Amino acid sequence: MPEERSASSAQPLVEILHIEGDLPGDLALARPVRVEIWIENDEFVADVADLNLHAFGVTRDEALTSVRVQIVENYQRFKSLGGRLSPLMSQEAAQFEEIVLPRHA
Repeated sequence: MPEERSASSAQPLVEILHIEGDLPGDLALARPVRVEIWIENDEFVADVADLNLHAFGVTRDEALTSVRVQIVENYQRFKSLGGRLSPLMSQEAAQFEEIVLPRHA
């Protein structure tokens, strides 16, 4: 008899998309950013593996908005720390510098 999998043991369905364009704070993405999004415990999870960040929302759109906010918050945090970054954090900061630009650049 085949083994039945419960909904809780099933792998979540993952949607892969790319976000681009405007960010909060008069910033913009320099290029499209890959986002994986899925539902976990009645909440949407949006994950950006390239930037090592994830965000949550009650809806898909809220999770995607949260990703945009997280990108800006991390970008600003790295900028505020200036030269006080470890080598690993400097690499992460460089990734944000590559993708976040002033909106009218």
